[in-house]
Amino acid sequence: MNSSFVIILLSFAILIAYVVYSLVTLKVIPESLSETYYRLNYKKKGLGRLFPITMFICAATLLPIWLDYSKDNFQWLVFLACSATFFVAVTPNYYEGLERQVHYGAAVVCCISAILWTMLSGTWLIPIINFAFALGYMVLYNRKKQIVFLIEIATLFSVYISLLLQ
Repeated sequence: MNSSFVIILLSFAILIAYVVYSLVTLKVIPESLSETYYRLNYKKKGLGRLFPITMFICAATLLPIWLDYSKDNFQWLVFLACSATFFVAVTPNYYEGLERQVHYGAAVVCCISAILWTMLSGTWLIPIINFAFALGYMVLYNRKKQIVFLIEIATLFSVYISLLLQ
């Protein structure tokens, strides 16, 4: 097992731990991953800080390895996805002012560039399967309000799974 694989696995484990902790603590599926910042701050005074920390750690650990795993003509997508994640991490207070536009814009750029990378790098089946599960869950359990959360999770999981299978 090489060090890149271990780092990707640890980064993925950090993301999963944060998502599971948020879901268990909040006892509800939020409308978006970013909403956990507000909900955890309210319910567990100050633990909303875990959201930007988690996003920053995940992007920082992925960036060099993801660039290394990418073909030269797709590296710009990696840079966009990770840079956008850094912007999401530093603007967690997205209900207010300029942070709202920066946060939403960065989240959209991150999702689009990450999905494009997985589709163009030859692992197109992974996001299709993840999005099918997300859509199925949304329809079966009537979770239309949580569509953004499900898309974010499907996107992040697609990237990690694609990298782990490289």
